[in-house]
Amino acid sequence: MHHKKVVSPPFKKKSHSYFEVLGSCRGFILLHRHRHILVVWNPLTGFRKRISYSRIVRLRMYKGFWLPYSAHLHGFGYDASQDDYLVVVAWKDWESQYHLDCLSLRTNSWINLDAVLPNPLVFYNCHSRGLFINGAIHWVPSNLKDYRDAILIFDLKERTFSMISAPEQLPTSPCVYAGLALLESCLALYYSNGCNTDIWVMKEYKMQSSWTLYQIPCSGGFRPLCLSSNRDIIGRRDPVTGYFIYNVRGDLLKHFRNLYCSLPFGATDTVTNKAKEESTMEKKMNHKSKSIHDILPIDLVHIILLRVPIRHVARLKCVSKLWCSLISDPDFAELHFRHSPAATTVFLKNGAMAYLVNLDENDASQKEVSPPFEKKPHSDFEVLGSCRGFILLRRHPHFLVVWNPLTGFSKRISHSHIVRRLKYHGFGLSYSKNLHGFGYDASQDDYLFVVAYRDYERQEDHLECLSLRTNSWIDLDAVLPSPLDWFDHNSRGLFLNGAIHWVPYCLKDYRDAILIFDLKERTFSRIYAPEQLLISEYPYPCLALLGDCLSLYCDNYGSHTTQMCVMKEYKVHSSWTLYQIPCKAFQPLCLSSNGDIIGKGDAFSDKRGYLIYNVRGDLLKHFKNLYCPILGADAVYTESLLSLPSDIKDKDKKKKRKKNCM
Repeated sequence: MHHKKVVSPPFKKKSHSYFEVLGSCRGFILLHRHRHILVVWNPLTGFRKRISYSRIVRLRMYKGFWLPYSAHLHGFGYDASQDDYLVVVAWKDWESQYHLDCLSLRTNSWINLDAVLPNPLVFYNCHSRGLFINGAIHWVPSNLKDYRDAILIFDLKERTFSMISAPEQLPTSPCVYAGLALLESCLALYYSNGCNTDIWVMKEYKMQSSWTLYQIPCSGGFRPLCLSSNRDIIGRRDPVTGYFIYNVRGDLLKHFRNLYCSLPFGATDTVTNKAKEESTMEKKMNHKSKSIHDILPIDLVHIILLRVPIRHVARLKCVSKLWCSLISDPDFAELHFRHSPAATTVFLKNGAMAYLVNLDENDASQKEVSPPFEKKPHSDFEVLGSCRGFILLRRHPHFLVVWNPLTGFSKRISHSHIVRRLKYHGFGLSYSKNLHGFGYDASQDDYLFVVAYRDYERQEDHLECLSLRTNSWIDLDAVLPSPLDWFDHNSRGLFLNGAIHWVPYCLKDYRDAILIFDLKERTFSRIYAPEQLLISEYPYPCLALLGDCLSLYCDNYGSHTTQMCVMKEYKVHSSWTLYQIPCKAFQPLCLSSNGDIIGKGDAFSDKRGYLIYNVRGDLLKHFKNLYCPILGADAVYTESLLSLPSDIKDKDKKKKRKKNCM
C-alpha cells in the first residue's frame, strides 16, 4: 500500500516562503527557515522548537551565511548518554579559521567544540549533510578517489572525530557524488558506476570485512532511501520521476509514477494502532465512574508517590485521606529522601532576605522565602550548614534555628553557655576561630551540631555537640587537631557518609589532610588530599559535595582556572580524579540530573552568576537573570519531608493524649 499526504510545515506565517530540510533523527525533522532560524519538528505529534544560529552569523561577520550552503559539515543526531539532541555545524570564518559548533536542544545553547577538524575540510563541501547512526554523525567526501578517503564520523558522546575506511574494492576511476544512506540500521555507501549504481552495505558497524556489494542497473543514478518491510531497496532515480523498489538482485519490482518525488531525505515515522487507541479511550470512559483506589492498589500508589518530585508531593495530601496519611508517615518521608536525586536546591541569604534557587539544564527558578523568625523585620542571620533537607541558621544574639523550608518546621536552640564560658559576647560561630558542622548520626537517629572552639583566657580547646533528639549540649573528649586555627578560613564542615569534613585554609602538603569527625564513633581522623595538586599554587581550598562524592577545589591563579579533585570512592586515595573548569574563582555547588557541574562565580570570578559546566570543562549554561549575591552565604540541600526525632515524639504524644481523652 502506498499513499501521499500534504502536511503543513510548522511555521506561523502561512506564506511559508522557502525552507530547507537539514536532516532527521528519531522521528524529528530538522528544518532551516529564513532567516538564520532552525526548526525541530515532529510531523506526527506536531511538536516544534525554534532555534536561532545568528551567533555563527555574528562571529563570521557575514549576514549571507546560510545553512546548509555556507557550512562545510552539518548534522543532526542524538546523544543517549545525555538524553540530548545535537546539531553539529563546521564552518570557516573570514580569516580561514575553521570552527566546530554544537547546538544542545536540552540546554538550548550553542557550544564551541575543540575537536580536531579533518583537513582539508573542503572535501566535504558538496555533501555537507551528515547521516546519524549508532550515536555518531557520518559524512562522505564528495569525490572518493581511494578507499582510504574514508567516511568521516563524529561521536556525539565523546565529541571526537574518527574515520571508517571505504570498501577496498572501489573502482579505479573516482566515485563522483558518493552518498550515504541508512538501510535497516546498516550504514550504506552508494555511487554511480557506469550503467549501475553500486551500493555497499556495512553489515556490522565498523567491521571493514562486512562491506557487501549490491548493484542496481540504472544509468541515471539511483539514490537508496530505505528498506521495505520485505527488505527490498526503496529509492529514486535521476532524472526519472517517481519512486522505485528493487530487490537485492537488482530486479525492478515496482515504479510509483504518480507520487510526488523531490529531493529525498530520510525521516522516521511513528505508526499508531487506531483500534488500540479507541479501545484505550473506551477503558478511560469506563474508569470515570470509579475512584482512584478502585483502579490502583495502595502498594502501587505508594510506589508512584515515591517517584513524584518532593516539592509536588505535599500538594497531593488533599487528594484523599488515604494519600494524606501515606505522605504524612515518617517512614514515607525517609524512603522518599533516599529516592531523591542529587541536590539542586540552593538556599541563599543576603542581609535579612532569603531565597531558594532550583537549577538544572531544563529548569531554573528562584523564589523568595521568609526565614522562621518571629520578629519582623528579620534583622541579620547566618547560614551554618544543611543536612537531609534541614538548614541550620544562627540568629542574633546567641540562637540556633533548625528549619525545613519545605514543611515550614523550625526549632530554636540557644548556645549562650559557650558565650558565658568564654566571657566574650562577640563570639560568632561562623567567624570566630573554630570548627563547626551539622550532620546526622544514623545509629541514634539524631541530628548533631558539632562546634570546636578555643578558650584563649585558659588556653584550652573545647569540643561540644548539640543533640537535637535530647535537646542538650554534650562536652566531648575527642582529641582536637592542633593548631585549631588552621581551619579558620573554612570553619563550616561538610556532612558526608556519617561524618563532618573540614579542610585547612592553606594546603602546604597533601598530608595536611582533610579532617573528618565520625558522628557515631565521636572520633577524629584524616583523609589525604590528592597528590596531583601542586599544593603551593592553590591557597584557600574548599570542599563540596558532588553527587555523593567528596570534592576538593581551589583556584589556580596562574592559569585562571578552578581545579577540582573528586574522590570517586570514599576514603580510597587512588580514586581522586582531577577536573579543570576554565573559570577563575568558580564555586561548585552540586551536580545536575545529567551529571554536569552546577556552580557560581563569586566576586573575583570572570563569570558572574550561576553556571553549568560538563566534566570536560565546556560551558553549557549561564543563568544571568537569577539572583546570585556575590558575598551572600549559601547552603546546598536536598528537599525533604523529614521531621526531627523530637518532633516525631511530640506528635506521637499528642495522638496518645487524644486517644485518652476519647
